[in-house]
Amino acid sequence: MCIGTILNLLVISAPLVFVDILLLEYLCRPVTWVYYSLVAVFCFLESRDSLNLCDGNPVKTEKAFLPYLIGICVLIFFWIAIYDYANYFSFYLIQAVIGSLIVVMGVSLRLISIRKLNQYFLSHVAVVDNHQLITTGIYSFVRHPSELGLLTICFGVAILLSSMTGLWFIALVLCPLTIYRISLEERLLRSLFTTEYEKYRTTTPRLLPEASFNHLFY
Repeated sequence: MCIGTILNLLVISAPLVFVDILLLEYLCRPVTWVYYSLVAVFCFLESRDSLNLCDGNPVKTEKAFLPYLIGICVLIFFWIAIYDYANYFSFYLIQAVIGSLIVVMGVSLRLISIRKLNQYFLSHVAVVDNHQLITTGIYSFVRHPSELGLLTICFGVAILLSSMTGLWFIALVLCPLTIYRISLEERLLRSLFTTEYEKYRTTTPRLLPEASFNHLFY
């Protein structure tokens, strides 16, 4: 897990090769260390929790390419954000604090979601043998908290690194992909649980709990 975390940080840092910066100046920035610390913690904890899950055996999978596409797009987002930061070195203390807190919220939300689903947490849109519908805990507030957690992490990183391009990428690429993935997953769950899932869907929002514009996300 530690080696994987280091490799992830190196891959995420790839845009630095194409930016004309002084490495010492870059490393002396507090935001740089906050950013890498948060990403390292996220990669380590998610890898650890994913490895600790009980193995589920998928019996039906939708769009097997989708997790890889989303993973590539998330990586591109991190490249964009780090490129913007390294290029312009924009830094405001309050903004950095807010961005860091948002990232921590996103990481916490995603990890809680993974642990709650246990063997039913899969990177693919799939169901496993004896699949059960989880509607308690964090899933009593939103139907897709892990996806919300990932979007929250990306939003926090964009704020932390002052990446306006990253914010646009979230809005135009990551959000539509997330909604598409959610739609596929819900279609699969409706076919499996029918009435039970329909009741759950009508009482629990997709992504944003108790928001005035939640009709956009049902």
